[in-house]
Amino acid sequence: MYLYTDSRISGLPNEALICPPLQIPRDAIDSRIDVFAQRALLRMLKADLSAQADAQEMLCAIKTGRLAGIYKEDEQVPALRAQKMGMGWWEVIPNGEDAVLFVERPSAPTSRPIIVFQDSIRSTSERLDPALRRAWAVFIRFERGDIQVCSALKPNGQAATFISTGSTAPSLLKNIAPVGMFCQIAAPPLIPARTRSSIADTFVLAHNRRWCTPGVRSSATCRPLALPRQIRRVVIHTVATPSVPALSGVQNIVRQWLLPVPAGQNPASAHYLVDRDGTITQMVEEQDVAFHAKSANPDSIGIEHADVCNAPDAYTTRLYERSAELVRDIMAFYGFPRPINRSNVVGHIDLKQGHGDPGLFWDWEYYFALLNWNPLLPQRMPAREVRTAAEQPTVPPGWKKLVRPRISPSFCARASDPFGSCMKLVPTFPRTPIVDPINGCCWQAQPGTGGGPAEFRFVLFKSGVFKVSLWWPNIGTRNSTVPVDVSVACTTVSPCPFTFSRSVVVDQTQSGGQWRDIGVSFRVRADIADVHVRMGRNSSSKGVILADAARLLKT
Repeated sequence: MYLYTDSRISGLPNEALICPPLQIPRDAIDSRIDVFAQRALLRMLKADLSAQADAQEMLCAIKTGRLAGIYKEDEQVPALRAQKMGMGWWEVIPNGEDAVLFVERPSAPTSRPIIVFQDSIRSTSERLDPALRRAWAVFIRFERGDIQVCSALKPNGQAATFISTGSTAPSLLKNIAPVGMFCQIAAPPLIPARTRSSIADTFVLAHNRRWCTPGVRSSATCRPLALPRQIRRVVIHTVATPSVPALSGVQNIVRQWLLPVPAGQNPASAHYLVDRDGTITQMVEEQDVAFHAKSANPDSIGIEHADVCNAPDAYTTRLYERSAELVRDIMAFYGFPRPINRSNVVGHIDLKQGHGDPGLFWDWEYYFALLNWNPLLPQRMPAREVRTAAEQPTVPPGWKKLVRPRISPSFCARASDPFGSCMKLVPTFPRTPIVDPINGCCWQAQPGTGGGPAEFRFVLFKSGVFKVSLWWPNIGTRNSTVPVDVSVACTTVSPCPFTFSRSVVVDQTQSGGQWRDIGVSFRVRADIADVHVRMGRNSSSKGVILADAARLLKT
């Protein structure tokens, strides 16, 4: 769940700032959200990760009361608000804008903004969806305090004189209503970069040709930069070096970065490296520039993670938790706004520099839940459990194993690759057992009545609300009506206070290569829970049924 701790959000109880787990698509159906906006949010939730994050945060803001709703311009709520301001509803959105953030009384701490969009774009997704996202970006800036009242309104609703005391009037904003009343103020100066984070376990300085200090004349990257440098984002990487029995991938990279750059190679480094057991090594001070993301190097902190992005096994729970702890510390020090999202924490792939890491297997939903979690509330710590077909000892009757070829460590997995890897245990690894990916595999079956279900079993030792998600690869002609049964029972208490059973139908023709929520959530109370997720073959539709991986996520 998202936790908001910004002191500027007043008038709401602390509990209201915690976003409850969202059930999609159910939670998008809300009387405070116009039906066309509901459809837009559902489209965003199926789009890229940045759009997904915006949609989830808009829904969360509405559920917590920070945003009062999303409406079409001629609906009752915005029309009455406009009337109170001495305006007609048709005057709320200015020419040239498709949507605005509409604030009723900026001076009232309990007044909540709404997003209003033009009726004429309601059925035009290529205009409506980005318009809502632009208005949401304005809401974030408004909530953060980057937007202020800079003119008064005359009784007829027209703009009067500026309230600003500066010699130059601030620039007025057109996508926040009433138009002519708000302007963007200069952002507060960024905090100068520090040297180190106390979260790191070890500091080992990389070779001096692998980083530079702002202003140093010998470096084309750092020569134009001022000291101290300012941090605006964090970039998430994967080292692309597999672990071997005697040495982890991160340890291997640490050794390499202590040495000079080999002839003919570009220098590479990152500020931090996080190993699969959670060990964090710092190799470049935050005040210096590491060479990890080309054009993003000057204003970012780079964090590498074990091991490769063609298999999910190195992305352990401990790695996620420690990486998130480090990023929370970085964000707190530099005063980054909450909620933390893809505007300030990005993957290397998001920079469009020809890199795919951290890849499809990196669980952004879980990671952002950890980033926005308040450690003062340990009982609300996000939790994640994953089971794969590849780790099962036998293939169920009626199913067969689908095997993929090896993928080079230099490449990330594709959406057509199974989540699980057929594994060979390597118990001699010095710190934690690892697995050697032989190749990826999952189960597949044709619809039928024979054989048994593909089953994923979980034993949960944590209380809270968990949602169920499935992963399948983008391969073949897939089935649109896959029967899935979820059952939850106690292991030690009788009668069980949280026995749960639900059957749903899952459409696997939707794009795979990502976690897909199946619309099932359940609550676990103070006992060990035995959870079974079963995928059946008794479908009435044509197309292959894929059993690849299942996830239980508490956010």
